[in-house]
Amino acid sequence: MKNRQSLKQQRTNANYIVSSKLAVAQHWMLKSWQENRRLGFALMLLPASLLLSACNHLPTQPCEPLPPTTRPVPLYQIPSVSYSLQAQTDIEAWRLKLTNAASTSSSK
Repeated sequence: MKNRQSLKQQRTNANYIVSSKLAVAQHWMLKSWQENRRLGFALMLLPASLLLSACNHLPTQPCEPLPPTTRPVPLYQIPSVSYSLQAQTDIEAWRLKLTNAASTSSSK
């Protein structure tokens, strides 16, 4: 019986010690945060203020103007006659060729 009571008492004591150490750690963390909260806020605001001050900076020299652009050189020669006119003459030539071929075959 004594061993059981002593084991229970040891567990209770161990739990008390752990919980009291946690309570001390929590108290210390809360106290240190309360003491250093101004420092924490300053550290949080520092990157934002640096970024905003960097946006306010104006360039010291104006940008150089871009050189004038030129038209690209074509890789092929531009035809003298438009595509539609060339296609129309080709169609007429084929039609004449086909009608001549049809008339010669029908006359035989």
